[in-house]
Order: sequence, then C-alpha cells, then structure tokens
Amino acid sequence: MRIGAPLLLLCLSTSMFASPRTAADVLQKCQNASNTAEEIAKLSPSDQKDVLFCEGYVSAMVDMANAIAANDNSKKQGACAVTAPLKEVIKAVVLYLTNHPEVLHDPPTRPVITAIGRSVNCP
Repeated sequence: MRIGAPLLLLCLSTSMFASPRTAADVLQKCQNASNTAEEIAKLSPSDQKDVLFCEGYVSAMVDMANAIAANDNSKKQGACAVTAPLKEVIKAVVLYLTNHPEVLHDPPTRPVITAIGRSVNCP
C-alpha cells in the first residue's frame, strides 16, 4: 500500500496532467470546458479529461492572478481580484486565444493571464 500511492501520484503527475507547452494546447483542452455538465457527461473520456485539465489549469492561473492582486497594495501592477465564475473565465480564455492566433505558439502562462486580466473589470 505504501508503494501504491507514490506510484499513482507519479503516473498522474507525468502523463495524465502534463503541463501544456503552448497556448494552443490550452485552447485545445478548453474547447469543451464551458459546456454544461450534461454536455460534458456525453463527451469521450479523453475529452472529459481535457475539461478537467482546463478547469484545473485556468483555476490555478486565477489563483495566481488573485495572489498578485492581493499583494499589489499600491496597484503598481494594475491587478485586481478575479471574482467571475470559473466557466466565465474559461470562456474568456477561449475567446482571447481564438481571437489572438499570434500567441498560440507562445508558452501558455502569459496569454492565459492576459485573457484573465482582460475578462475582469478592474475599478
């Protein structure tokens, strides 16, 4: 039993949820993530895995944006907290990446954070 948990963790962390290399990878994985739960349940297991990955990745980027906003007391970085529901943020990420094909070959962090920032109405 002690060997099982580390082995499972290794398997999950290496292949199943490997980090995206480009913004195009995020766009591909997020295509179905804004669907309803009923629509997602009808997807193939592979597409359902992509939805889970997208939700986790975008959620992590939202957490990062919120951490930056919480520590940006003087608003030097112009950050503000993300309060929109995750599905709305994912829609904004997909829309931004679809409308900006020039960033699709870039590493995903900056384009996704940019999309999230543009989806938030800062005061």
